[in-house]
Amino acid sequence: MSLYQSPLYSIPSTRSMTASFGGLNRRPVIADGEFFDMQNLTSDDAPLLSVRPQRGIPFPHTKQDKPVAIAVRGAGGLGVDQAVWLDGTVLHYGLSWTLDLAEYGMTDDGTERRLVAMGAYIIVFPDMIYVNAVETAERAVAPTDVGRIEDEYVNTSNRFRLEVCDYEGKTPEEMRDILAERIAAAKIPSMVVTMGEQGAVYADSQGNSGCCPARRVHVKDTTGAGDAFCAGVSIGLTYGKTMREACEIGSMLAASVIVTAESVCPRFLPRELGLDMDVVD
Repeated sequence: MSLYQSPLYSIPSTRSMTASFGGLNRRPVIADGEFFDMQNLTSDDAPLLSVRPQRGIPFPHTKQDKPVAIAVRGAGGLGVDQAVWLDGTVLHYGLSWTLDLAEYGMTDDGTERRLVAMGAYIIVFPDMIYVNAVETAERAVAPTDVGRIEDEYVNTSNRFRLEVCDYEGKTPEEMRDILAERIAAAKIPSMVVTMGEQGAVYADSQGNSGCCPARRVHVKDTTGAGDAFCAGVSIGLTYGKTMREACEIGSMLAASVIVTAESVCPRFLPRELGLDMDVVD
């Protein structure tokens, strides 16, 4: 009995470097620089990369019949990167520090409050108290950069005036009219305000204004929606589209991001966005 063994041949291999990013492409065949599957990664587990969980949404919550305002973990970097909550008048920043805001005029009167993260700052509404949350976080001591917005910025300078306004509950039509009035008074050339699932409104100094409804899609993760919308509006205006047309491009890109967990726009050809131009490789 004899056994014949066929010779083994080496498998050829090649290496190449991708110099351009073509975006996400779910088609069966993709081009160089495109990706079929992507994950939103985080360096929280450095030196390893891990998949970032879906972004949370700040929400009001009640505990033992006391109003507790909660802001979940943010995006990190130079901004708020801890769970933040307000119990009565005491603001908690993870396990790093606590700060009693009673000395800044807050009272434990049962008012429903909201925490908004703006970079390194947390703004407490409706009390209009600002707190530099990350100033002393590493030392685990309460911050000193704390105050009331009205006391520091409103009507304190002839050069500018900061006015804090609450537009919660406004319809897109109401917000459109408010925006048109505000930019005319401030002599701002143009502005777009996003309103989440209600879409966006826009106005310019030429008297043009309008509403751009959001596209109805099944939302998986809202991470990157604002960036995609801004990119779409910028692309539209750069290539001569009207403000409304630019906002529609932004809405299209934002919708393409929130229906996936990758937080990345698929690759669109210019003509798919209504741009009369071809791709030049």
